[in-house]
Amino acid sequence: MTEHRVDSFMSTRRSGVSAWPALLVLTALAATGCGRSSPIVEGIVTLDGVPIDAGTIELFPADGKGPTAGTGIKAGRYRMETAEGPKKVWINSPQKDGTKMLDPGGSGQMIDRRVESVPDRYNAKTELEITIKPGRNTHDFSLEGSKVGKR
Repeated sequence: MTEHRVDSFMSTRRSGVSAWPALLVLTALAATGCGRSSPIVEGIVTLDGVPIDAGTIELFPADGKGPTAGTGIKAGRYRMETAEGPKKVWINSPQKDGTKMLDPGGSGQMIDRRVESVPDRYNAKTELEITIKPGRNTHDFSLEGSKVGKR
């Protein structure tokens, strides 16, 4: 039986047909996930009509199962890769509140105190949910009720 396989392989090689190109293509497709990439989500985040200067946005599976994703918000904009499906959204943006505090890092210096400016209903007690679909997704968030006076 082994000789038959060798003979078949050799006759295929002699006829000019090679399995190598097909094998290379299949290997490349497997390595790239058959050409599929993770969905991209991007958008703008504002708080009381003003783009959030700096902060973070995190996406958690709505059912609590699966990977989470997160990225920074800079000048109101964010962009990240994530998995498809329904997501709960957490948005944070600590801001200076105008007071000083002792550096918790032990330097002995006074530093600007930062407090969360985004209301809990957009993070710890989030009401925000979106659904991520394959490909490119745009989700803008217009948040209201800054917890810090002037931002």
